[in-house]
Amino acid sequence: MSEKEARTMRLVFTHMNQDYPLFCESIGYEWRQEAIFRPQGYPFYHWLQTASGEGTVTIGGTTYTLPAGAGILIRPGVPHSYRGSGNWQTAYLTFGGALVANLVTPLGMGDYRVITDLSQPTARFVAAHYATLANSAVQDRVIAELLFTFLLLLRQDVEIGARGMAEIGIVTPVLQYLDAHSGEKITNTQLAAKTGYTVQYLTSIFKRYYHQTPLQYLQELRLRKAKSLLMTHPEWNVYEVAEQVGFTDNSQFIQAFKAYTGQTPKKFQQARSR
Repeated sequence: MSEKEARTMRLVFTHMNQDYPLFCESIGYEWRQEAIFRPQGYPFYHWLQTASGEGTVTIGGTTYTLPAGAGILIRPGVPHSYRGSGNWQTAYLTFGGALVANLVTPLGMGDYRVITDLSQPTARFVAAHYATLANSAVQDRVIAELLFTFLLLLRQDVEIGARGMAEIGIVTPVLQYLDAHSGEKITNTQLAAKTGYTVQYLTSIFKRYYHQTPLQYLQELRLRKAKSLLMTHPEWNVYEVAEQVGFTDNSQFIQAFKAYTGQTPKKFQQARSR
């Protein structure tokens, strides 16, 4: 099979670890999209974006146009249909997981969410990571981490929207640094140095987009990663998870985790390992 054939075919996974925080059910890009009518919806979360051409999606009694650079995320079981005009090529992901409902909450979506101006990292994500996501030899953990990154990109696009590109340039490197170094000790001074602005200015811009300070965002990120690790590594002790995600004080981790989830880490882990 040629590279072109491989990347334009529809790939559906028959073996999925549905106990994982996130798993991929199907993936495709540069796909010549046919008309689809789904009165019962689709059984997994469905991301559909336009790579070239233009299509329309009808959902919830409204028809949306999806030009190049626009996409829609649809919840499972939501009736919808879509069709293209001319040569409509799409990229798509369908996915699920034990934590997916929590992870899409920041997108502020009801039954669906239309994003009309995708950032370049988001628009290129499916194509850039197709080979990894389509490789049956890749570990489930790697797939989950990639899908987590994709949802973070969608969240950035939703939060930022049409706001000023200058502020995007301030926030983006901070988000990237937090995600890449969340297990390390991080200070406001370090983050401000990534932008060239003062701590006070960075904090005000960051709160405008995420309604929390960078370090509050970091703690939430660590707790989300802790939930994932507790589910995927039932053999790990709580203090190992705490250390892995960046907490140096085990009691502080337990207190923060309980405030975030309503359960202690141990009870959360036990409930999901039965």
